Amino acid sequence: MKALISIENAIIKLIECFLFHQRQEGKVEKVLILTSARIGDFIVTIPAIKKIRESFPNANILLLCTDGVNKLHSERLDGHPQWFGFADHLVDEIIFVKGSEIVKTSTIQNLRNIISKNSPDIVFALDPVGAGIKSKIKKAFFLRCIGVKCKVYGLKVIFDLNIKSLRKAYFKHGLIKHMSWGPLNAVTEIIKTYDKSPSYSVHIDLSKVRDEIRKLANQKNYIILFPGGASMIKRWPNQKYFELIRRLKHKWPTIDFYVIGGNDCDFDLGSDNLIRQLIKTNLCGQTNLMETAYLIKDALLFIGNDSGPAHLSAALGTQTVVIENSQNHPGLWWDSSQPNVHVIRKEPHCAFCYAYPVCPNNTFKCINDIEVEDVEEVVHCVLHSIMYS
Repeated sequence: MKALISIENAIIKLIECFLFHQRQEGKVEKVLILTSARIGDFIVTIPAIKKIRESFPNANILLLCTDGVNKLHSERLDGHPQWFGFADHLVDEIIFVKGSEIVKTSTIQNLRNIISKNSPDIVFALDPVGAGIKSKIKKAFFLRCIGVKCKVYGLKVIFDLNIKSLRKAYFKHGLIKHMSWGPLNAVTEIIKTYDKSPSYSVHIDLSKVRDEIRKLANQKNYIILFPGGASMIKRWPNQKYFELIRRLKHKWPTIDFYVIGGNDCDFDLGSDNLIRQLIKTNLCGQTNLMETAYLIKDALLFIGNDSGPAHLSAALGTQTVVIENSQNHPGLWWDSSQPNVHVIRKEPHCAFCYAYPVCPNNTFKCINDIEVEDVEEVVHCVLHSIMYS
């Protein structure tokens, strides 16, 4: 296991020596950060960006970001994804490039002009933990193509989760690290002495929050529900959410429920009049991401599927109950040391398949096996500690 990772890093080291020959001398005045991420990935990258800002408080920091290289995902997004704005206060400038356009000649030339003008002293390539040699080499050559010549931190492979046998070994020996550890490890390559526990700092652009959303947040006594997800394997059944709401409303009658989600959220209340009465505020497709963050920040509790909004809730410090499938090993995406995070998952015989976004057996067993009672018990415990503390 260690031998294979050492070989991968030796190959990357040779490539680095060939591509990045310019060494940083003197004070660091300009920093470039490269990240390719959707919302959940980006949230777990924020602690590293925060640490970079703390380490270079007077430097000009340029964040170069993409929405990922998956063409289908990238083309679904209109314009600049709002989640990169959560790090506005930590950087001086954000440049966004659509992943579907990143290899175009015009894009490369435009970025070369920006890098030539900016002339960074050091560069950080931030990947969630588990990025393998293929991803690292792609980033190295991309950075060289856009004109980077200086030292790049973050190209070292820590765990290669693309190799199935290694995944099993990491878990067997208790080596699986939280996703935020990957970007933070890139920072330790230059800043040797600090705790790699994630510390979040999320900026909410209040200019993008409408008055009606502020009024909803001012009510305070509400729970946020997120029943959506990027694929079916992440979605706990709607009928179980309905039953959970009935039970919680019976126990906690003064608490309101706000449902959030994107335009593609299929949380259809149907003809169930009781559920329609209990869920008075269905905001699916009606809020932007900053408004979603604003509502989550002041909520008593967030209950939702493993998703970008769930990661946002955890980063904002809100008590967060996450309903997670078991395609990945526990602890990879959710840090058990965070006191505001409560993960609910079942591990059937087919667990740890790493087959996202599909279920190889087409049974969705690892998400469907989670019962209403499992979630209800945790929620009651959390609410009791909030209401009677």
